[in-house]
Amino acid sequence: MLVDMHFHSREYSPCSNIEIEAGIKQAIEVGLDGICITDHDNMGMKDRCTELNRKYNLKIFVGVEVFTYEGDFLVYGIENITDKKLHVEDLIEITAEQGGVVFAAHPFRKFSGINRAAGYQIRNIPDLTGIEAFNGKTSVNNNMKARKIGIEMDKILIGGSDAHEIEQIGKYATYLDADVENIKDLAKLLQQGKCYPVVYDNNKEKFILQMEEEISV
Repeated sequence: MLVDMHFHSREYSPCSNIEIEAGIKQAIEVGLDGICITDHDNMGMKDRCTELNRKYNLKIFVGVEVFTYEGDFLVYGIENITDKKLHVEDLIEITAEQGGVVFAAHPFRKFSGINRAAGYQIRNIPDLTGIEAFNGKTSVNNNMKARKIGIEMDKILIGGSDAHEIEQIGKYATYLDADVENIKDLAKLLQQGKCYPVVYDNNKEKFILQMEEEISV
């Protein structure tokens, strides 16, 4: 499966311009098998997930992007989140209790306002599941930093577009080494490391696995 693991809806992320159903249609157009909606500190789209799965031939999962004291982290496989701002260690503990996983989001992106990137402090977070190695709103150089530190730490790597505009959907995504039906199964597969970050090749209109050798999918 090819899943964009980082996607923001206008309905629950005020910074996004993507109306969810238009975004789903675009995801299908570029060849994705699924999207994971990761709105900012909000899982409101979870209530529409079943309806949208029935309406479209696309797997739709709901995670969340949580702003902690250490920066932004992507969380998959939980049922609910607290309104209280947390340290990432506490977020990891709460997530583990629900059977979920936590990934550092865009750890080296440069922000002009509030810094939401964890940066090199992720080296001090041993229980982190993995790292978003490829983020669609981050420069190639800073994505490469994320990939390098992920490999050094032996962490699981994923990719996501971080789409806030419809044309960004699928710029990066994640190849899953099995079909999954729900967010719990997705979290388990990520925990097992059965995934690879991929990039969309606009010239060839297909996704390329970012491994030691490029493999078309």
